[in-house]
Parts: sequence; C-alpha cells; structure tokens
Amino acid sequence: MKFRNTLILLIVVIILFGLVYFLELRKPDKPEGKSRNLGEILAVEQDEIKGIELSYSDPNYQTIVCSKSSEGKWMIEKPLQAKADQREIQRLISNPLEKLIQNTIESPENLSEYGLDNPRVNIKFTLTNNESINIMLGDTVPTGNYAYVKKGSQPEIHLSPANIVDDMTKFVSDLRDRTVIEITPADIQRIKFISPRKQDIECEKIDTEWYIKKPFKAKADSGKIDGIISAIRNLEIKSFVSEDDSDLSEYSLNMPKMEIQIYIKEGVTKSLMLGEKKFDGVYAKTKENKSVYLVDADILKQLENIPEYLRDKTLLSFDIKAAEKINIIKNDPLTLEKKMDGGDEYWELTRPIITKADKKIVEEILLTLSDLESEELVSDDTDDLSEYGLENPGIQIVVSVAGLGEDMVLSIGDKRGDSAYITSSYSKGIYLLDMEVIDNIARDFVDLQDKQVISFNRDDVKRLKIKRQDMTIVCIKQERDWRIIEPIKEKANNYKIIDILREMEEMKATRFLVSSVPKSSVYGLDNPAIEVKLIFEDGTTKVLLIGKELENRESVYAMTDSGFSVFVLDTDNLKIFMQDLDELIE
Repeated sequence: MKFRNTLILLIVVIILFGLVYFLELRKPDKPEGKSRNLGEILAVEQDEIKGIELSYSDPNYQTIVCSKSSEGKWMIEKPLQAKADQREIQRLISNPLEKLIQNTIESPENLSEYGLDNPRVNIKFTLTNNESINIMLGDTVPTGNYAYVKKGSQPEIHLSPANIVDDMTKFVSDLRDRTVIEITPADIQRIKFISPRKQDIECEKIDTEWYIKKPFKAKADSGKIDGIISAIRNLEIKSFVSEDDSDLSEYSLNMPKMEIQIYIKEGVTKSLMLGEKKFDGVYAKTKENKSVYLVDADILKQLENIPEYLRDKTLLSFDIKAAEKINIIKNDPLTLEKKMDGGDEYWELTRPIITKADKKIVEEILLTLSDLESEELVSDDTDDLSEYGLENPGIQIVVSVAGLGEDMVLSIGDKRGDSAYITSSYSKGIYLLDMEVIDNIARDFVDLQDKQVISFNRDDVKRLKIKRQDMTIVCIKQERDWRIIEPIKEKANNYKIIDILREMEEMKATRFLVSSVPKSSVYGLDNPAIEVKLIFEDGTTKVLLIGKELENRESVYAMTDSGFSVFVLDTDNLKIFMQDLDELIE
C-alpha cells in the first residue's frame, strides 16, 4: 500500500516537473541589463506612425484601417469613413509600444504551437517614410498571463502581457469619435430652434448678450442659452445606429421633434436633428453627416418650454455697491439714502423723518432687488396696464444707482392669488411676483428704522435723569467724575453711571409697532413708568419713555421723545434703571 502511494506521488512529481520544464523551454532566461519593451523591438516612435491596420482571425471583427491626415488628425478609412477618436487612436498605438517583453523564444519550431500561423490579431503600422511594420498576436501561454507576439518576418517570438490582445481587439465603433457636432461657443452668432409643434424660436447674440428675435422680441437669459450650447457641444453618441440616411422615417428624423440650427461666423451653418425616443436615448443626426446616432434623451428636457425657458425673467439688475438711494412709494412713502461718516458707510431714512436706518435690512432689500426674477410672464403687451392695476400702481420702488443714466423702477399692481402683477423699467412685459417677496422689499418705516433705541456718545452726556414712580435720580458730570444731586447730594459710583450710559448706548428694540403715535394710554406712555433724560454738553436732550408691560410680561412698550414710533424692549433692559440709590453712591 505504501509502495503504491509512493508510486502515485512520484508520477505526479514527474508530470509537474515535465510541465515546468516544457514551459521553461519555451522562454529563455531574462536578458541581462535593463528591461526591454515591445517598443524597442519595433524600433519606432509613436510620431513616426501615420497609419494603422487591424485585422482579425475572428470573423465577428471587421478589418479597420485608420490614417493620419495632413492636419495631424486621425480618420477611419475602413470599413467606413469617419472621424476617429483621437485619444483612442493614441492609446491604441501606445499600447503595444509600451508593453514589456517578459521572455523571448529565439528559434521556435512551429508557429502553429503559438497561434501565430493564423494570428488572432494582425497589426500593420505604416510609417511616415512609407515603410510598414507588422505585428502578430497569437495564443496565450497555459497560465494565461502572457501572449505570444511576433514582429513581421523576424524569427523570434516574444512573450508580452496577455492584455495586449484585448487592447488591440476593437470594433470600429470603439475607435469612432463620439462628438455629435463640433462647435466653438465664441463663434456662434445665431441659434434657431425649429419644432413642428411649436413656433420657431430664433435668438441672436449682440456683443456678449443674447436676445430673442422670434416669435417675439425680448432679452434672453444668456446663461440658459449658453447652457444649451454647452450641452449640444458636449453631447456624445451613445451608440451608432445606421450609416444610411435614405429613409429617416424609422427614426422620426424625416420630421424631427426638434431641429437646432447654429449659425457661425463666415456664413457657416450647422444643424442637429432630434427624433424619436429609444429606451433612455433619442435618435439624432446632423445634416452634414449621413450617420444616425443614439444620444442621451436628457438633451430634449433642456429644450422644453422654449421660448419661456430662454426668456430673461430678470426684473431688476444692478450692482448693490453702486446703489445710492431707494424710494418706496406707497400710502406712507419713504426714502432711504446712503451716507458716509468718515470712512464708514451707513443708510439713513430721510423721509418721512430723518433717522438712522437698519443697515442689515436695507442690504437685504438691495440684495433681493439687485437680481430680482419673476415667476411667470403674463403678457408682452404693456399698452393697457389698467387691466393689471399697473396704470396707477399701488407700490413703486425706485432705486438710484451710480453710473446708470436712469433710475431702476419696479411697479407693483393688483394681486392674483399669492402673487401680484409686476412691470419694471429693466424688462418690458407684465409678470407675476410672489407677495412674500414683495412684502420683503416694500418695507414700512417701522421695519426700516435702526433698532438702536438712542444714538449718542456717552462721553458727551453732561446730565442724567432717571424718573421712576418711587423716586427721581439726577446725576451731573463734573470733569471726569459723576455726582448725585437728587434726591441726595453724594459722590456717585462712576462705574455704575457709565454702565447705565453704555447699556443705553447699545440698547436695541426688538421691534417697532407704529409709525405715528397719538397721545394715548394704550401703551402707557402718557404716564410712563420710567423716564430717562440725557442732557449733552451742547444743551441738546434725548428722552426715553418706558410704558406698560405686554401680556407676556417679558417686554414693555417704549418711545423716544421724537414721538414718532412705539417700539418694544425686553424687560431685562429696565434693570439698569431700577437700581437702589445705595448702589449708585460711591
């Protein structure tokens, strides 16, 4: 039994040894020195190649012939004439030139042993000097890692990585250029969209801006047209359908769903036709080429809703930094003007009264107005504005912008649902705009006021008076020190008084309520709970009145002595005025 097992093991060892010996006989020792590659065997540079022919033993693959034109562009000559994908051809050529040679069989006895009597792939390189080089690719070694390669009539057979066979086995479609239409955006002067179901749309480029010429005249959204041009330029062929355009009805290209005519400088016109949808693609063809392709169906989505998709729906457009004045004309008109204080820029309400404006809110309004777009075009006809309440608009917003010859005007008319009719000096036509946007830009005085309660410099205050229901405290400033003169005469705690002034200087209203305040007890301001009066070195005064608490008991009504508006303060702001007298004495 042991002898039998030993005999079996010996036979297996002999078979393995024989296999290794057999394989090693077919490849010599690796050459000394640096590694060689097939490019060295070919002894040719890539730039010297001007033609390439690929033929195959497998009948499923056609012979492919490619040549380089005088302009240096690769073209497919057989089995059809077409532009080649330049990068694919470069890769095709570089693949064999860069493959490493692992071993060489110097004197093969029979080419059929290596699959080289009828090569899987036969490659013919034509050189610029009109000489040619033939490369044959045969079988792979039993391990599958290497393929046998032979150069022309040379007797040697080389072993190269097996993927060289896959690299050089191509359908003609693998090497074709998949660009549908070649265009340079900067050279395009006009573009026309023709559809049997809709009116033709024609757009023209003037300087750097696009305009709709047909079926109506209007400014176009240049970004959208440029986007369509970019999509057409980058459109690639998904698959090649036919090289025969004698009957296009099968693809609905005899009456295309959309034809795009592109007019280029020097009178050149290029045309792309889009036909029936097929799976996730759509049939396409250019008039300059007989081929029918399948391209991505998404291109049709970008052409929907033309011309409204292309129309520029911008109502106003200007540089925010150049805005100098805003007039909001409605029941209570108001004016905002940009001012400078030294190097600091701020906005001021100059009508109905002069007061500092809330810079943040003004900038929000300008940001909305500077690139304002409508949601829908209602009509191109602006002859009869009364139908939309725009003959005498309820609201007008006028923006004065430095460098512009005329003001930017936005007119707001009647409501329609959650929107209102709009017209502007920038874009002719009647549009709809969401009321939420309108409410955000047509603000009232109370919204636009600076939320700072009293604007002053605490270093300029000469006298402070706090009148409460329990007592009145009066302090005066002598040089740098503060003194209490009522209800007692004592030296004041400077830090405490300065804290009161600092907090008043920084005090902000949470919101404003009304823009015209009658004498009324509604807010408790006819008999205020607290009255704070500041007297300055130049004799001017500023007064803060604190009225009733709101229902939430966390806020109070307040007003300054301007008497123009009531605002709301957090009750936390009152703590500084309710300190005990002892706390204010040094």
